[in-house]
Amino acid sequence: MADTTVEDCKVTDVDECQCQDHCSSARAVPHLSFGPPHTAPSSPPASPSPRKAYPKFSASLNTYFPGAQRESLFWDCCVEALETHGFKDDNTIACIGVCRDEICGTLMDEVKKRFGDLFIFRGLAGFIFCGKTGLKAAHAHSPICNETGREKYLYVVAAHIGVSADGTLGRVDRRGRGGEASYACGALAYFHSMLVKGQVDTRLAMDDIEMSVMSQLLIHNIKWGTVPDMAELTKLASRVIVQSQLEEIIRETVDTRKADYAIIAGVQIHGPGFQQNYFYPMDDLCYGMVEGKRVTLDVGESRPRRSASFVKRQSSHIRPELENYIPSAGPCAAFTD
Repeated sequence: MADTTVEDCKVTDVDECQCQDHCSSARAVPHLSFGPPHTAPSSPPASPSPRKAYPKFSASLNTYFPGAQRESLFWDCCVEALETHGFKDDNTIACIGVCRDEICGTLMDEVKKRFGDLFIFRGLAGFIFCGKTGLKAAHAHSPICNETGREKYLYVVAAHIGVSADGTLGRVDRRGRGGEASYACGALAYFHSMLVKGQVDTRLAMDDIEMSVMSQLLIHNIKWGTVPDMAELTKLASRVIVQSQLEEIIRETVDTRKADYAIIAGVQIHGPGFQQNYFYPMDDLCYGMVEGKRVTLDVGESRPRRSASFVKRQSSHIRPELENYIPSAGPCAAFTD
């Protein structure tokens, strides 16, 4: 007859836990008993989290993205906040817009675990290029609530950035590159380098449509003669994606008399190593519209905001109060010549 021994997860810091599902309760480990009871072999020690193993990475994360959480932990918080307002996996279609980079797939995985199959509108730097036609298609695929007849849409959008072991913004480890860090986000890094040189090309290029549209949207929201650092630029990209693209399309495609929607927006952050990703929510861009009324989604800690000198005060795309939301953290020379 089989008996069991109990193996507890000893990790108290969930940021360090490498379990598939971090647990505070015991897990039973069955084994066959042919003699005296014995103890199950212990698991190998978990590798330290990037926050503990790389102090310079941790310092940059805390400086530029205070309150950022591991993606899985962040989405646990999101599910709780969304369910409070009626958004659940069986009544909601999740639509996600992230960069085309292969390393951005982990965010899609976390959302899919919780909301099932996704409607995907990936574009360079996370910008949206599916337009009204794409979102209308997504809405047509949504479940319909049997009790109310309403539909529910969840939109997840994020620009992304790498932060290397030495704290450099815009660099990330990729497999098979011999330990040489590469750019993330490459599209934003290239835009940043052109901005430094004063050579941003905003003409529409049919052989490079996504890059040229992204450049147009960003340059219209940066004060002439100023250069944001990579953290500021990435946050600005997320804000432009929401306010100049997503919200404009929602106004044209969503009937709030018949449907509810929620937006989760922020920055996906790639830490040292592989699959070490974090999410920084931009609180004012995380909200829901339920039965025609705006509701707050409590998905992250409140963080102090400082004014950003690079943002245009008057813009056709970004509201004047934008300055209150993006912290200015000083110059970054990661992409200058």
